[in-house]
Amino acid sequence: MKALFLIFILAWGLPILSIAENLDLGPNHLAACDDQCPPAIAEKLQTWKDRMRLRALKNLDQLLDWSASEKQKAFPLAHPLQEKTIVERISEVEEFSEKYGYFSLKRPVVGTVSSDESDLELVCCLLRTLYEKAPLGDYFEIAVAEILTKALAYRDVKVGQKIFIPIEIDGKAHFESFIVDHIINIWHGMPAIGLIPERQGIASILLFRGTDFSFDSERGWASLLSDLDIAGPGLNAFKHAQEEISLWLNKALELGKAAKVLGFSLGGALAAYTFIYENTSMAKQGSISMCAPGVSGRVAEEWGLLEKKGFKSYVNAGDLISKVGKLFGPVYCLATPKMCKPLTAHTRLICAEPFFSVTLVATNPR
Repeated sequence: MKALFLIFILAWGLPILSIAENLDLGPNHLAACDDQCPPAIAEKLQTWKDRMRLRALKNLDQLLDWSASEKQKAFPLAHPLQEKTIVERISEVEEFSEKYGYFSLKRPVVGTVSSDESDLELVCCLLRTLYEKAPLGDYFEIAVAEILTKALAYRDVKVGQKIFIPIEIDGKAHFESFIVDHIINIWHGMPAIGLIPERQGIASILLFRGTDFSFDSERGWASLLSDLDIAGPGLNAFKHAQEEISLWLNKALELGKAAKVLGFSLGGALAAYTFIYENTSMAKQGSISMCAPGVSGRVAEEWGLLEKKGFKSYVNAGDLISKVGKLFGPVYCLATPKMCKPLTAHTRLICAEPFFSVTLVATNPR
């Protein structure tokens, strides 16, 4: 019950505290982002609204940290311990996290919705950097998934746009072009982005947006209400859109480009429901949730009946969101030597950390 209370604080306190959040909306284009990386971004002036937003976020993070016990912040690990250590420094990733992370003073891009084309260009350039510099394997998978779910999913893209995404195929990196084929309206404007690759042999992507704290928009309120769904975070929103989701997944399947699903936070829960209830239409591998809440016990039981099991979850040490509900399938905890406060842990880019561990979580601890 205490964990649920903390999530209630997070879901309702944050938008109220950050009502002054300043979104600079710019023009929309159907073209892919420019080849110039990094893009020429006009420097935004710091305003009182920016300072108010940042102060509110830090105060909320401190409140959540004070309210949660050490046990609530930790995940039970599998025995015997299955742990990997990743040491990797990419300066562009570190700079992106510092300048455009969720706690950015002037220009938050991570976890923050915007229609500004320059924000999309920033994300596209970072994806190019990962293609050019990220080592293949665990770091590559985690970094690409984080940028897709925590940054690209929060851009208001348009149907017809072309976006290049790094993909690992048979031990080699490829920079594949995807077309924004369809934007699914999950509930009251909450979007899921349907991306279809131009080349055969590549899985399509259905990318779900996470919780949207746009307090002044209908879709923002819908997102917050979905977080508090007593049936499970996002479950009724998923059911509302399931028919449209199914139609698009089958379209991708008929093209020979069966889709994988990805999402962060609430988007990760929506990705999980999609993988479970539309399993026959899914790609066999590659579906990932980042920092998502768990599902109800009844939904988790469905996992054991599935033919395809290619769904993986990553949770961040210290994050309270993933402590709500039941986690299923292979779940890995990402941790740095220093434990972060809950909101920081939830929204941070682990791939920007020079050192972190990846440890298998016990999903059925005794």
